Amino acid sequence: MRKNFVKLIGAEYELLQKAGSNILTRFYIAAIAIVIALLLSFGSISYAIDMLFHNHVVEIMLSCFFVFLFACIYVFLINTFAKEDKPGNNRFVSASNLIRVAFVVFIALVVALPLSIYVCEDELIPKTERYKAGVLEEHTKHIAVVFRSDLQTLNARALYCQHQKEMYHTSYFDREIAQIELGITALNLRAEQLIREAERKINGNSFFLYQIRQVHHYPKAWLLTLFIVFLFLLPGYLVYSISSDNAYYQLKKI
Repeated sequence: MRKNFVKLIGAEYELLQKAGSNILTRFYIAAIAIVIALLLSFGSISYAIDMLFHNHVVEIMLSCFFVFLFACIYVFLINTFAKEDKPGNNRFVSASNLIRVAFVVFIALVVALPLSIYVCEDELIPKTERYKAGVLEEHTKHIAVVFRSDLQTLNARALYCQHQKEMYHTSYFDREIAQIELGITALNLRAEQLIREAERKINGNSFFLYQIRQVHHYPKAWLLTLFIVFLFLLPGYLVYSISSDNAYYQLKKI
């Protein structure tokens, strides 16, 4: 079990045992951090996909795919850190290393966003509901504007026909008035249908992007993000900070 656990980051268990308990402990901690990071990644991606698609099958499939993809990229980056063999105090400050760090931080930020939204859910839900109400109100106004011209035309024609009917005491305009009323009713029903459809779509939408824009206002979201970034960088630091002159790397060369 321990052997397989350490192999998660591409380490050789037998050589680690020979190198000493301190080095083995470093790799254990790095492996634990990776497992926690992957579990957080799965939870984060599952939550994000659930908010976007509301489909459990899609959620599980995409979550597994992206976590596997993240795991492969992440472990590869950790291994490339470990394989660096440049002596000196400035070995970390290089273009390749900075690109690796930037990519790890990027993955950490992607994972942190949905988790931050989840942690701030109690504050974000009321805010999002108010935003939804505002969006629905704007859609309702827009729909009213779209139908306003036709309704005004039909109402004006109906008033004219009614006026002519009363003036000349004739039933000649009754049929046209009835058709106009049917047209007005049809337009009102169509407008109500569009409003209901907009309401259904707006209420069913999680407004994920809106919540992403709003979540940075909360300190606990920043704290969680910093923790996740630290967690993702920790394995690389633990492995890469081991000197290339260490017994473990010397044994690997034999």
